[in-house]
Amino acid sequence: MRAMKCSKVSIKLVDGTVMLGTVNTGSARRLSDFFNKNEPAFLVIFDVSVGDRHHEVYFVNRLHILWAKPEGDEQSCIPGEEDEVKLCVDTTPRT
Repeated sequence: MRAMKCSKVSIKLVDGTVMLGTVNTGSARRLSDFFNKNEPAFLVIFDVSVGDRHHEVYFVNRLHILWAKPEGDEQSCIPGEEDEVKLCVDTTPRT
């Protein structure tokens, strides 16, 4: 399996919903590059919290996003077993 480049983000939608989750930014060098892409029309957000509710996955239409902001360091995500959504490993150097 190929490792994913994951970023924790907060996203506000046009209906006022604010969600905190993780996105796979893939080959995008910056989070802003990832959100400025037009394709695909829907982005996948996993390990999502909306208020006090937790969801494994959300599919969000990019046209419905008002703003997005990073919420931490990038991580390397390695898909785990088939029944798991993901396994994230923090690669931040410790000093």
